[in-house]
Amino acid sequence: MERTETRPHPPSLTTREPLQSHSARVGDALHALCSPATEPWPDGVIARYLTVAGATVDLTGSDYGADGICNGCQTTPSKSGYSSSHIDVVRMWAQRHASECRALPRPAVNQ
Repeated sequence: MERTETRPHPPSLTTREPLQSHSARVGDALHALCSPATEPWPDGVIARYLTVAGATVDLTGSDYGADGICNGCQTTPSKSGYSSSHIDVVRMWAQRHASECRALPRPAVNQ
C-alpha cells in the first residue's frame, strides 16, 4: 500500500476574508506609514482629507469663499468642474476626490 501525505492548503486558499476587511487593513497600514493626521496643518487649512494613496486634500477659506487642492495630483474643485466656492460644495468635492485619487504624495525635500 502506497502512503500519501496530506498537506493543508495555505490559509489564503482555504479562507476568504471579505474585501472590506482587507481594505481596512491596507488603509490602516498606509495610515501608520504616512500619517498627516499627526502632522501640523499648514496655515489657513480648515479641513484635510486623506486620499487612498496617502496624499491630502486641503481646504482653505471660509463658508462662502472656500477652495481646495489635492497635494497628490494638484487638482482643485474648479479644475474638476465645480463652480461654487461654498464650503459644503468644496467639502463634497474633497471627500469624493480623496476617495478616488491614487496620486502619491510628493516626497519632502531635504535641504
